[in-house]
Amino acid sequence: GYDHNRFDDYNIFVFDIGGGTCDISVLKVRGGDFEIAGRAGDNQLGGRDFDNLLLNYYAKKIKAEHNFDVFDEKNLRAKIRLRELCEEAKKQLSVKDEEQIELSNVQKDIDDECVSRKLFEDEVKDLVVRSAEHVLHEKLPIGIGIGLFEDRYEIILKRNTNIPSEPVTKNFTTVFNKQDRIMFKVYEGERVIASKNTLIDSFILEVPPKPAGDISVPLTMSIDTNGILRAYAEYNGKRQELTIQPDKMVSGDNIQEMLNALETNRRTDKAEAEAKRVRTQLRGNIEFIKDACEKEKNAKTQKLMSKIKEIDQWLCSTTEPLTPEIREKFVSIEDEATKLLTKYHKTITSLKQ
Repeated sequence: GYDHNRFDDYNIFVFDIGGGTCDISVLKVRGGDFEIAGRAGDNQLGGRDFDNLLLNYYAKKIKAEHNFDVFDEKNLRAKIRLRELCEEAKKQLSVKDEEQIELSNVQKDIDDECVSRKLFEDEVKDLVVRSAEHVLHEKLPIGIGIGLFEDRYEIILKRNTNIPSEPVTKNFTTVFNKQDRIMFKVYEGERVIASKNTLIDSFILEVPPKPAGDISVPLTMSIDTNGILRAYAEYNGKRQELTIQPDKMVSGDNIQEMLNALETNRRTDKAEAEAKRVRTQLRGNIEFIKDACEKEKNAKTQKLMSKIKEIDQWLCSTTEPLTPEIREKFVSIEDEATKLLTKYHKTITSLKQ
């Protein structure tokens, strides 16, 4: 029930069980105040279903211990009496921890038993879960995702995801050769440019220094009934995680402002994201070629490295979209680079237009 002296955050499921129907409400309690988070009904479920579970439990027990079958047609009176006892026990267990069931009124040579609330809850657990699934879920008001290289953004938990959510996992790879850590920045928002969303937290996972793309790390996100966001990433037994409380996240009018900005800037954001996608492709190509050239050092690869170095320096010096000159410089070495990378089972993404 509702405790007036309790001031932490929790949810209460309220079941209003009739004979053949069941209405369920979820009360969200926050700091002593509460609001109705959702309501639903199940017309195929009612109090009789709960009675039947307790009835079946004792019918099996009586048959096993006393060889008396209450479901036999000739024992109809005993079945009716046992059902009445189970129904009354169900009602009493709403307010008591245990209740006496007078099984001697079902069959004289059977001793009375005490049924506990725990036993009853164990027997009806599946029905309670079924009922809870009918409750109107709270929805995630805006997407939550991860910032990527070159300020790109990938949504992990989509807007309107049910709360609580199922865990969602996506893989992220290293971008640079010998990269020994991956930073996961968690944002709220849906604009395709990470920095145009709201940063809510971040964490770093250390990884072995290997060639770019060789390390793939799964990141998992979920949000629980209380709106608490959890995210974790792990690789080779190492794990980093974070927990974000609801009060650290965007709410109310701020969410609407973010959604308005999403629509207003959709076209310009798309163009900027495309430019960043091409820059990311170029970075991947450069790292693959540099790694291959280090493995196979000769006059040809050294010449290729000098050309790559010039492009690499430009890429590091600016966040601007690729210029036609830089694109052309890379295109001029694509064929040569492709032949080299084939030996190492790597491919580059062509920038030819």
